[in-house]
Amino acid sequence: MNLLERTIVHFDTLVVFLALERDEIFSLLAQHERDWMPDPEGPYLPGDVEHYRLQVCHAALLLGYSYMEAFLADLCREIYSRYPQKLSPDKDIKYKDIVGLGTGGNVLNLLIEREARAVFAGSMTQILEHMERRLDLPISSTLKQEMQKASLIRNCLLHNGATVERALAVHAGLAVGAPIRLTTGDVHHFGIVARQVTREFWATASAKHLGKSKEISTMGQWVYKATPARIGYPDTKNLAVNYNFLCRSAFTRKGARPARVREVMPGDTIHFYYRLGTGQVKTIGSFSVVDGAQVHSDRFTGYVAGTALVGVREDSKKLINLLEKDHRADPNRGYVRDPVLKVFTGWALEEIKNVKAPPFDQDGLFPGSTINLWHYQDSRLPLRRM
Repeated sequence: MNLLERTIVHFDTLVVFLALERDEIFSLLAQHERDWMPDPEGPYLPGDVEHYRLQVCHAALLLGYSYMEAFLADLCREIYSRYPQKLSPDKDIKYKDIVGLGTGGNVLNLLIEREARAVFAGSMTQILEHMERRLDLPISSTLKQEMQKASLIRNCLLHNGATVERALAVHAGLAVGAPIRLTTGDVHHFGIVARQVTREFWATASAKHLGKSKEISTMGQWVYKATPARIGYPDTKNLAVNYNFLCRSAFTRKGARPARVREVMPGDTIHFYYRLGTGQVKTIGSFSVVDGAQVHSDRFTGYVAGTALVGVREDSKKLINLLEKDHRADPNRGYVRDPVLKVFTGWALEEIKNVKAPPFDQDGLFPGSTINLWHYQDSRLPLRRM
């Protein structure tokens, strides 16, 4: 497991952690506070569920931020170990430090650790400037602003009593001294940003310093195949083109995660097809995955469950009716609400009119007939049949 994969797994654990904010979890903890906690004197729980939920959300963001910062630090260490000449030339090392390493000590590792500690003792702005200037790892201005905001929120949670201090007020347009009250939606949004940040840095670092990988080259574009098992072709196309939506659950009925759904990121392209009952395949089009809450706030909520999926607003009656229609007529067909989140979920889309989806080729686009979501341009396809 490489550094990126390990970090994404860590981010995924935050989704489970956030589930602790549910009312029933608070009630269960309250029932067992005296026998589960180490000191029966207590109390350990906040006085009400709202304060409890707030603490869970704040803790989840702090944990996620630490994962993101650890990824950045480890990425810097990896690059410096391969290219020691990129280390700052003005750092001194004392004789006692070398002696302290012992006979098996590594002076280069000492220099790398000193560099990492010095860089990551600074602000996020300084960290990003160092990575761009010394390691040639720039990042988009949008993600840079998101990271700076997350860093300022983290500092306020840890050092300012969860109230807004001046730097955050200037950056985010908030009032100095206002309480910070994060929601699960805020933490899910951070999770999406953190995934984008780590993937963008990893892709650039792999191309420039670490060696390209097949995983990186296939990121960003997907093929998706719908079938009549859910709804018909006209309604599927109507959802995508006119309602900007591709329905997909974040969880299975057993609470597991569907394969590859968490890998789809905002800005990725989905080439969308529909296989008719006759076997003929229709191309619906190519679409960009967008933030539904920003682009179509009348229909969609923000990102859910640490994915690029969005929720459908229950007051978006026309869209809700279209999603429910087939299942009402036949309980074995149609879309249903996510079994865990209890809302319709899926990707918010914007059609890319100047991009033509690749011609449909089952064996060339998908590794199996039952798989409906796959990386586009997978060099391993078509698979060799025995």
